[in-house]
Amino acid sequence: MRLRLFGCVALLFTGVAQADDGVPALLQFAEQYQRQSTGPKSENAAPADRASGQKKREPAKRPLDTHQPASPAKAFTLSQALLARDQQLARQRMELTMLRQELAALRAEKAAPPVATLPDSSTLQQWIAGLGAAWRGSPDAQRAEALLRQATQETAKTKAAAMQAERRASELESAAQASAQTLAQRQREHQEALHALRAALEASEQKRAAEQKATQQAREALLALHQRLQWEMTPEQLKDKRKRLSYAAGSALGRDIQGVVAERQSWGVPVDRDSLLAGVIDSVSGRLQLPPDELNALTAQADAAAVAAREKRVNEQRRRDEDYLAQFRQQKGVKPSAMGFWYRVDYAGEGALAPTAVVDVVVKEKLTDGTVIQDMELSGKVLSQPLSEYPPLFREAISHLHNHGSLTMVVPPALAYGETGYPPKVPPNATMIYELRIDNSQAPAKGAKAVKREADTAGGQG
Repeated sequence: MRLRLFGCVALLFTGVAQADDGVPALLQFAEQYQRQSTGPKSENAAPADRASGQKKREPAKRPLDTHQPASPAKAFTLSQALLARDQQLARQRMELTMLRQELAALRAEKAAPPVATLPDSSTLQQWIAGLGAAWRGSPDAQRAEALLRQATQETAKTKAAAMQAERRASELESAAQASAQTLAQRQREHQEALHALRAALEASEQKRAAEQKATQQAREALLALHQRLQWEMTPEQLKDKRKRLSYAAGSALGRDIQGVVAERQSWGVPVDRDSLLAGVIDSVSGRLQLPPDELNALTAQADAAAVAAREKRVNEQRRRDEDYLAQFRQQKGVKPSAMGFWYRVDYAGEGALAPTAVVDVVVKEKLTDGTVIQDMELSGKVLSQPLSEYPPLFREAISHLHNHGSLTMVVPPALAYGETGYPPKVPPNATMIYELRIDNSQAPAKGAKAVKREADTAGGQG
């Protein structure tokens, strides 16, 4: 029992050494105890060796290879040795625990146990220190240090390679960014060039279309000129009497056609003069471009459109004329005439007119909407003829004036141009407004006739 107690105490001191050395105390004590048990045998054998005159053989020391890394098999063997020592340490720890429990039981049995003499702890500590130094200088520890150093070197190499790879990756990334920027710039330049080419192509297409249109127009004009040349009459041809009479009849027909065109245009009916002329020429030449049935239907359609436009224009004109006449009748000095028109004397004049006098008049003719049909004052014209030769309408109007007098009269359609009007300027059933001024009057000359003359300065200012 006392020996076991001494062992426990020794283990306790070994535990103190653990804190100082960093090596498990139980492992240190076990190895140290093993050395102590094998030590005397070595000392007893030494004299025998010396007596035989032979030197003590020492095992050859292996040089520590700290430069070459340990092989995988050696590393595995070292790991297995460390694992075995860890297991032994665990078993020894369990035994220490059991000893501690037995020590506590003995203390409980004896209230005052005898104090045993403890061994010298300095020697035990020296053994422990020697065991730690031996452990640190063992080949396994050297191999482990070599492996650690190799791992450190490989880690440094790996870090250097990683840093180099990062630098290379950064360089590649910078190059990629520069390449992407260059590519984007080239793409923009390409897009701009493409847009410019498209714009140039569109402009070229528009120019080409305009040129084609101009060419087509020129061809049409040339064709029309060629067709006209077929109907062109030269002065030499017109010397023939038969041709002269026919030309005169054609010109009269042309005036009638022109009047129809102007009349329809005044009604708001669109008329293409070139097509109309082509129809006249083709009809005369017997080369109609449309079948007779279709021509008849189109003619009826055109006449119906013209009649509808005429009725619309007549109704609008009638309402406007009625409104104007109603306002004019309310003005001061407005009187009805015996013939049925309304008038207002603007200036009575001086000196009565002789029934046989030659009267010079200046007339301004216009519609109720203000459209001027004829203005003799503006054109510098004067109508001069005996009073008896004037139409009844103007003869009665002049009768209300003296020499140099003036008046304004509103004439209903029945006393003016009637239902037909005076195309293209005067629409059908139009109420007319006349501003009449007597420029001068004089005694009749023998064989006097109505004349139109240019008004002199005095007469124009009248």
